Amino acid sequence: MSTIQADPEDRPITIECVLTSNRHYIETLTVQQITALPWLFELVIHSQLLKSRDPHLKRVKAQLFVERAALGLVASSIAQAMDASATKAVPHNPCGALSLH
Repeated sequence: MSTIQADPEDRPITIECVLTSNRHYIETLTVQQITALPWLFELVIHSQLLKSRDPHLKRVKAQLFVERAALGLVASSIAQAMDASATKAVPHNPCGALSLH
């Protein structure tokens, strides 16, 4: 499942995509443009243990900052990998189509 949140005041779009989900664990990817540096994006992977004391607590598993051009290269590399594996059995993708422009 993917969600896109846009603020009406022209703030950057935030995209959140569930990477892994089961009864005990959720892992999400969030992509957000940096307001002060519009050519830069923040990518964060959060993990969430649903059986912990605080099941709503999300922990940062990884965080990085990527320039827009590099993010486009990542997107095209993922598309190439998906095309190359199209003939092989691929498990269900909970993210659906994720496109950044």
